[in-house]
Amino acid sequence: MERNPAIVFCHDDMEFARGEPERRRFFFDQTASLVSIGYIDLLRAYRRALKARNVALKERSLDVLDVLDIQVATYGLGLRDERARLAVEFDERFAPRYELVSRLGSRVGVAYRPSWKLDDSVDTVVSRLGQGRERELALGTSLSGPHRDRFIFTDERGDFSDRASTGQLRLLSLTLRIAQAEHYAVVSGRPPVLLLDDVLLELDPEKRRRFMENLPEADQTFFTFLPGEPYRDYTQSDTIVYWTDDGRFSRT
Repeated sequence: MERNPAIVFCHDDMEFARGEPERRRFFFDQTASLVSIGYIDLLRAYRRALKARNVALKERSLDVLDVLDIQVATYGLGLRDERARLAVEFDERFAPRYELVSRLGSRVGVAYRPSWKLDDSVDTVVSRLGQGRERELALGTSLSGPHRDRFIFTDERGDFSDRASTGQLRLLSLTLRIAQAEHYAVVSGRPPVLLLDDVLLELDPEKRRRFMENLPEADQTFFTFLPGEPYRDYTQSDTIVYWTDDGRFSRT
């Protein structure tokens, strides 16, 4: 029996919009992993090789570094290629969705900035790792590779996240989840379950309306609202509403 995953929209998703590069890598790794066991295997293999290489650098185990350089380059370039493909596909879903709700008037998209160039080969990366080995030995860590990749949100002026308002960043984080849900549905052929945990407060009423009207297809959708929020504005004929009080649920 196939199970559909839950795409969770929560307050902490703001970290993907304005947080550290590691958080954005986590999001896109999660997106790829939802539909590809091969990606999960590749990511794990790279992390194992990277961990072993960092240990070898710290312990100055020069006899194993040549082998580990090849492993890191091979798995890392596989990750780079998968992330590059994902970024192109994701951008095509993300950008129109963001504009549809924001009405910003300029395209906000997703761009991938890999640590290694898109045309680098295994031999090129291994050579570069060798050239930088003395510095990495001194620091005891690997200074390049997919663990240093960046995903950025851009508009016609450059990095959009650096200039965006709190509301724009919130909408960006919500649109990331929408595009993630669409990506899963298109690749797998099955709609996910959507869970939205009190994430609309920072949007003005008009953007809330447009957001709700343009949610992607889902197997089921669950929302949580705080008391006083106009949740009835978003209900449909088949919507079921529950109240919770002191840990107890009651149906209206």
